Amino acid sequence: MMNFLTSGATALLLFTSVAVVADELELVRADYGRAEKRIDVTEAVRDKTAYLPGTFLAVEAGNWLLPEKTPDPAPGQQKELRLFYRNAEGEQCCSVKEYQRRLITVPEITPGTELKIERAFWGVGSTWKEVTLQVKTILETGKTIQGDLRGVLRVPDPAVGKHKFLLVIYSRDGKVLFTKVHDHAGKLKLEDLKAKEYRK
Repeated sequence: MMNFLTSGATALLLFTSVAVVADELELVRADYGRAEKRIDVTEAVRDKTAYLPGTFLAVEAGNWLLPEKTPDPAPGQQKELRLFYRNAEGEQCCSVKEYQRRLITVPEITPGTELKIERAFWGVGSTWKEVTLQVKTILETGKTIQGDLRGVLRVPDPAVGKHKFLLVIYSRDGKVLFTKVHDHAGKLKLEDLKAKEYRK
């Protein structure tokens, strides 16, 4: 396995602890379905997506959020995920159509036109380590992130025994986007983030 961090890059061994401020971004509840046919998926959003209270919520709407053995609430129809959350401005609600994504960050990111890696986190559910410095250094030096992410990122395992992924939040063309790299299964290089149709 290629080691993407050279021995001289000692500074990359450092990681940043993320301060949680629950009253800045807190998921209250979530449901998925159509019209009156909705299923509560609050726990799935907390456990299966990317959610760090006070910092970010990154979700993709789809049947995969339904509890095990729960039937499709509206077969053959367009469904949506509703997120009810609390931020500094009070109670909020937003809808995410099936197969679409939504990213909420604190503080809110103002995108530019050029590609910029805004932040990066490794973990799952609500347990994360910030690895922005490591990800920027690896990608901006032309290397690829892949394989055993603990070895690549050089940080303590934030959720031992759980399947984790790398969340990369980036901006370009006036939009704030995110992508995921799964441990041992995915890979990412800087050119991927520049591609207009890139989505993982």
